[in-house]
Amino acid sequence: MKKEAFNEVWIQKLRPALVALGELRLKEREAIIYGSTLAAIGIAIPILFPLKFLIGILIALVFGGLGVSVYLHLHPKRFKELYKTRVINTLLKETHYDWSHVPDAENADDIFKSSGLYNLKNSTSVVDDMFKASKEGVNLYAVETRVDMREGKKTRVVFGGLAFRFDLGKEFRGQTYIISEKEKRFYRAVGTHEVRGMGSDLGSTELEWNDFERLLHVETTDEREVREILTPDFMLDLYEWWSEHGKFVRLSFKESHMYMVLPIRHTLFEPTVFGSIDKEKEILWSYLDAFLLAEKLLERIEYIYRYTVEG
Repeated sequence: MKKEAFNEVWIQKLRPALVALGELRLKEREAIIYGSTLAAIGIAIPILFPLKFLIGILIALVFGGLGVSVYLHLHPKRFKELYKTRVINTLLKETHYDWSHVPDAENADDIFKSSGLYNLKNSTSVVDDMFKASKEGVNLYAVETRVDMREGKKTRVVFGGLAFRFDLGKEFRGQTYIISEKEKRFYRAVGTHEVRGMGSDLGSTELEWNDFERLLHVETTDEREVREILTPDFMLDLYEWWSEHGKFVRLSFKESHMYMVLPIRHTLFEPTVFGSIDKEKEILWSYLDAFLLAEKLLERIEYIYRYTVEG
């Protein structure tokens, strides 16, 4: 969706939904301020005054406990829940499929991990919310996730955004993994543990569209199948989106599933507490745009593979 079109959605639907949560947002802000202030006092007193070590620790613990208690007492318990039901559901209505929010979904982490797109050593993934839709018997899933990788004593985020899985109901002959050329150094372990020992292995393949090939790195166990998947229309959709947004989508095709992971440089579907609610405009547009891209690519692969390619 172009930003010009989203601006109308923002003005007419999303911003009013956020404004309606203004009172709860203010209470959440006050709870954070009062709670953190008490905790900060507990840390400051032992630093500013010459107290015995154990007394200083005791004071810090007491004020820290008071800070947590005050926050929990003032915290509006339905603020995040209402944000997700009102704002997020309003956003999802702008997609083409009937996406719904699935809070606390079981096995949501499996959707991301089974993509094989971030099999990094010393990494952990954290999954938040899940979303589900269906189209003509095809189940569609999306999960918010973050991947952290430990490097020595430091930990850094290597991915944060949405992971999609589409259950096509028809097996691919092989496995195909697509990432950007710039990300190849994080890619070498992707998928290899699943196909080795089965008589086949991943191999790089060259495409026939030079612009696309300079942007992407493709590895597959079936070169004929990857050419069936990456039709000119599919590549053009992906290339144009990439060129406009500058975000590096990763894709995989395996078993009967199509996977897509898309980075979003914002907090994952969480309400903004401080500052103007207009800060959320860019965040919500990024998420809606991700869902629309996933739907477009699904339509391409579904037409080419699910309906027209002989198994």
